Amino acid sequence: MRMKLEQIAAGLKEYELFCYRTAYYLLEQEHAATIAAQEALAELGGNRIFFEQQPRERKAWVRKAALKHALKIYAESLAERRI
Repeated sequence: MRMKLEQIAAGLKEYELFCYRTAYYLLEQEHAATIAAQEALAELGGNRIFFEQQPRERKAWVRKAALKHALKIYAESLAERRI
């Protein structure tokens, strides 16, 4: 069964602040952390299995996605500095 956009948004909203804080912890820059959190939540929003998990597991998925996208942004910023 397909979830409605409103259901997806409501499910992600619950983890929005946690996702941002996780990314900010690594990046220490508001703008970069916001982008990382947006990318992480967009990725999770497209994953039906994420919404089938228990809350504790969802939080772990959010942490993992936030760190993944924060590290990607961090690596990109390092590469730009070397050019």
